[in-house]
Amino acid sequence: MVTILFWSALAVVCALACAGLLIVAIRQRKVAFVVAAVTVFLVGGYCGFRAVHEILQRSRTKLALALEPRSGPEIYAALFGGSVGDCVVITDHQDQVVPKLDTAIRLRMRTCPAELKRILQQGPYILERSAIAAVLVEAEPPDRFAPALLGDTILRFQWTITEGKQWRTIYAKPDSTEAICVDVLD
Repeated sequence: MVTILFWSALAVVCALACAGLLIVAIRQRKVAFVVAAVTVFLVGGYCGFRAVHEILQRSRTKLALALEPRSGPEIYAALFGGSVGDCVVITDHQDQVVPKLDTAIRLRMRTCPAELKRILQQGPYILERSAIAAVLVEAEPPDRFAPALLGDTILRFQWTITEGKQWRTIYAKPDSTEAICVDVLD
């Protein structure tokens, strides 16, 4: 920020000096002042270029960081709070970069019953125990996040966080050692 302010201030000072030199050159009708004004104008143009270059470079860097996909542990921390514990291993993840185009955040993990219990205590999840054939998957996730990969019988925990806007479904093995989380934010 200091660099941008420095180059911007220097460009403004050069512009004012150029204007002053041009006024003096017109009043006194001397070519030397015109040459000095043009030189100061060129220096000011360079300073302005440097200021704009710094702004664009920093904007590009911040935009690249904002669009960089999150890692599995970062997604886990955002969804469930805290960091990934000792008994949690993120095996696969898919982040929601553009909310209207990417339908959901998907997270596949190996976990322990205590951690799954901690996650489920964060909201009013509704439990449904069913055979895999009875499970309807609304968002039709890719095969690597299909609940069928957890076995014939699964636990389905559904939480509507905001009616019609955000809901979270956690599919878990009956022994709570593996789970798939699908968090939809529309």
